[in-house]
Amino acid sequence: MAIDRATIKIGPCKVSHDGATQFFPDGGVLAVSKVFVDIEVDAFGVMLRAHTDTTIEFTGTPKAWTTPAKLNPYASMAMGTLINGAVDKPLVITPINGKPLTIAAAAVKTPPNLMLSASKPMFGSCTWVGVLANNTAWSAAGARYSFGADASGVALTGLVKADMAFCTWAGVLGGVGFEHEDGIAIDFNVQLDEVPSDSFGIIDYSFGGIEVSVKYVPIGIGESAHLDALGIQGGTVARGDSAAVSSLVVTGSGTRSVTVTGLAQRSAGSRYHRAQKRVGEIELVSNRDHTAGVLNALFTLV
Repeated sequence: MAIDRATIKIGPCKVSHDGATQFFPDGGVLAVSKVFVDIEVDAFGVMLRAHTDTTIEFTGTPKAWTTPAKLNPYASMAMGTLINGAVDKPLVITPINGKPLTIAAAAVKTPPNLMLSASKPMFGSCTWVGVLANNTAWSAAGARYSFGADASGVALTGLVKADMAFCTWAGVLGGVGFEHEDGIAIDFNVQLDEVPSDSFGIIDYSFGGIEVSVKYVPIGIGESAHLDALGIQGGTVARGDSAAVSSLVVTGSGTRSVTVTGLAQRSAGSRYHRAQKRVGEIELVSNRDHTAGVLNALFTLV
């Protein structure tokens, strides 16, 4: 058996989706899998495997702070909204060599968490999920993906060096500025529900909610004030009280900015160690609010 080296492709890529281009510090991974339902007989075990669905996901860690809202479209999405909807948004993987791959209909399934720090990468990993193109037969050509023409030495344009630069981030919680020890971590927990069809499998995902949590170690606050800010004793504190909420605004260099609203402080801690500062990490979690029945934006990424 002979091997044609022209069939061996190695090299990085860029990804374009919803008008934004993403590059990755350690590459990206496309995972395509059939979903089987096993047809089993007691006497013989699994006799057949029925192909009932297909999953397509692309995962990578974005590198540059450019159009960050494109990586997380869930700030003000209404409950039950289909994340793909009636208008497909293709995801295009363009490699430096080989065939560009277009996923016909894609949406962000797992938005990247943030680390706002002068010395750490800004984004966690992001996963996009592909589904059957809208109003398309299961067996249609290009129903889920299509390849372009083979090429080599492709120019991967669109990366701006300034968008990758680290910067300091200034935090303001409830109108009061604070300094942080080692960055501000913001995590996004999105709930999505499958929208199935017996003939087509999963045709989309519906938005079921999102929770945002914020963690950081403050500097310049006394140990008693640190714990007192939790509001767990004294005054009119009573079991069942609604937690007080504040907005967090974090600004970086240029126009970089992150705002998270409706945050309630959930925890605080102290560290008793020969090298660590006494005041420890605090955690805040989000609460949703609405105006005349319409959800307010939970966060803003600029």
